[in-house]
Amino acid sequence: MKHFSSLLFLLGFYGITQAQHAKVTTNVAGQEPETSRFVKSQEFSQPCLGSRSMADVTNPWMRTVTSGKRIHGAPNKSALELRKAEKTRLKFENASREASPEVNNPLATTPTLGTNFLGNELFGGTPSDNSMAISNGGIIVSADNATMEVYDGGAQNPYLFTLTGHSDFFSFLNPAPTGNIYDPKVLYDSGSDRFIYMILHGTSSQQSELLICFSQTNNPATGNWWVYRIQANQGHPGSWFDYPNIGVSNNELYISGNMFTDAGQNSGNIVFQIEKNACYSGQNINYQYWSDVQHENEPAFTMVPLSFGQQGNYGPGIYLVANETSNPSDRIFLFDLTNDMSSNNETINTYSVNTTAFDVGGDAAQSGSSVLLDVGDNRIQNGFYLNGYIHMVFTSDIGQGWNGINYNRINLNSLSVSRSTYGLVGSYDYCYPAVASSGTSVNDQSVIIAFVRSGQDIFPEFRAVNCDHSMQWSNSVQIKAGEDDVNIGGQSPDRWGDYTGISRRNGVNRTVWAAGCYGQSGNNWNVNNGWNAWIAELTDGGQPQAITEANDKTALRVYPNPTVERFSVEFEMLERMDINVSIYDMKGTLVKVLLEDNLKPGMKTLHFNRNALSSGTYIINVTSNQKTLAHEKLIIN
Repeated sequence: MKHFSSLLFLLGFYGITQAQHAKVTTNVAGQEPETSRFVKSQEFSQPCLGSRSMADVTNPWMRTVTSGKRIHGAPNKSALELRKAEKTRLKFENASREASPEVNNPLATTPTLGTNFLGNELFGGTPSDNSMAISNGGIIVSADNATMEVYDGGAQNPYLFTLTGHSDFFSFLNPAPTGNIYDPKVLYDSGSDRFIYMILHGTSSQQSELLICFSQTNNPATGNWWVYRIQANQGHPGSWFDYPNIGVSNNELYISGNMFTDAGQNSGNIVFQIEKNACYSGQNINYQYWSDVQHENEPAFTMVPLSFGQQGNYGPGIYLVANETSNPSDRIFLFDLTNDMSSNNETINTYSVNTTAFDVGGDAAQSGSSVLLDVGDNRIQNGFYLNGYIHMVFTSDIGQGWNGINYNRINLNSLSVSRSTYGLVGSYDYCYPAVASSGTSVNDQSVIIAFVRSGQDIFPEFRAVNCDHSMQWSNSVQIKAGEDDVNIGGQSPDRWGDYTGISRRNGVNRTVWAAGCYGQSGNNWNVNNGWNAWIAELTDGGQPQAITEANDKTALRVYPNPTVERFSVEFEMLERMDINVSIYDMKGTLVKVLLEDNLKPGMKTLHFNRNALSSGTYIINVTSNQKTLAHEKLIIN
């Protein structure tokens, strides 16, 4: 539902100060929440292990693992690999070298590429596992499996500092970590104006740890971090932790991951719930964990905690999402961790949300090489929560085995999904997407999505696309062209991105920053046919028409959406006026005038059958005196 009131219009232009937002109540007729099957731990408290600056690392050893991360299983992995192999065969039978636009008549504005520069350089391992965040003041922290770097995004020469070895940063700990250190995650907590840096230690049950750092200032190039370590497998003593995701609420930090046995088999999941505010001042870290989170006896594989998409945080508690990754599916799992751990009444409620069916595609080609790139699976890569909606992205087959971006918005009031895919069947694979809000206010659902792309006639490259408030796509913009193919150790398929980093720049209109990998021809570490990262500023150049023209006269809701047979259009009039409610196809052609009348103030609800409308996407448009007041997309299955 869109609210175009004067109050919300003013709230859209908040300053960059601490902002706390309430969670919406998910209450859908016909679907009661399931109290998730899980193990909830007792509460733990551990002291801070010290204060550490990146400048403290004066003689880095630059230890890294060049052969990539340890290979381990996933649910039904053998069936997954067989399907990917068949999709790979299918796609190359339907390959085309004809240059085609991604969108013939784009209704959204292509992102504008602003400041951009070379980011983290990998030492020769794979994957790069990019993560980045930018502060309100423009300070960027970017990490991959080899280095962490700090930049000033507003400076002519943005480079500030490089930490050339994650392991060296934690060498002061007793005992010092001796296993592999990998999968960094960087997050900017805009409500607290601080950064969080988390990385994994160990690929065995004996070593598995979370190393967590909280910045003492809003500039880690000059300030210190408070350092903590947590045993990562407390709920699974014979397993180790991998595939981390992190998010923050008003008062807490959440770290989720999958658990694997030493033999490499998936053994469940875990979510750490951590009181964050004390950690910003070096006090004890207080936490609890939830393990083996399930919905209707189905374990969630790779849960993503969802931070707030714009300035500030929300709560209490947090939303998390997951999907089925090893089999074709049409469901998304939604988890509502209901409260902060201090409340003593928190639980996890789960919902199953229906979306359009999705499946994995085949592995990706690259120019000049027979080595394929691993496209992974359908797990959700990234997402955020904003004003009653959850936004999420993942990779899926969009036709004939070709991979594209699968973008979903969940309306938490109705648990309905608006979903669209993006890519170019027959030419390229679009993988490892990350999404950030580019809207001017919390009512604007526009996003920019960054991703990696490869094909038979291009090297692996880094790109971005805009999807506007009405879920219309732009054509994509190239952030960094690939320089060479990638071949690390001669394996095929070779590891690709695993993650792309993205972060909204609050206080700068419609701007996000992204960090992603591209195939490089050589770097400072004498590495060829490997990965480097590129960091870029991206601006969404246009505001959706409905929001630009909205004049606080009405609000609009269309439900159920998607629909099969019947749908309702609900809107509220704040004053008497002439109203036209019409339905248009995606080419802008008028299909039907649904209502044309002079209406009194109050809530109005119209009910319709789909009648002769074919399956597809339409726009419900509300106007008065030829001026758009609001519009909403309607999807008919």
